Amino acid sequence: MRCFVSVLLTDHHRTADPGMDLVLLLRSSGRDYGLLARVGGDGPGTDEHLAVDAEACAEPWWSACADVLYGRHPRPLAVAARWLSALMAAHPGCRVGAVPLADGGWAVTDRSGLLLLRGVPADRPLLVSCLHGWLTAGRRLRDIEDVRVAGGGG
Repeated sequence: MRCFVSVLLTDHHRTADPGMDLVLLLRSSGRDYGLLARVGGDGPGTDEHLAVDAEACAEPWWSACADVLYGRHPRPLAVAARWLSALMAAHPGCRVGAVPLADGGWAVTDRSGLLLLRGVPADRPLLVSCLHGWLTAGRRLRDIEDVRVAGGGG
């Protein structure tokens, strides 16, 4: 899968939007935020980018120009860390990568280190796009205290 995604960073009071494919509630530095993602890149947003399923995309040029790369197959933590390291090394233009973990949650990297996010199920790869929006807004992954799904189907 490859798609353009639009992400909007809001305060946590503005997370009710039925047109969004994923709505996350995120806690950082004691404050709550909303991250709203819409596939298609046509929504009001803080960020628009290309997201690619690195496991399913048969055309290597899409992965080469992706801002976000992710896997869909859950892995044990050590395997996930190696997979992400190899993925990011092979795609220097990618800003954030992630893969679901076999015991729940996601392993995420933006090249500054590995972050484990347990509050989002493996079937929500738009999490990675939301995190790209977070980074684009000038935030850091390591400052995330908690994240959970608040709505949407993605």
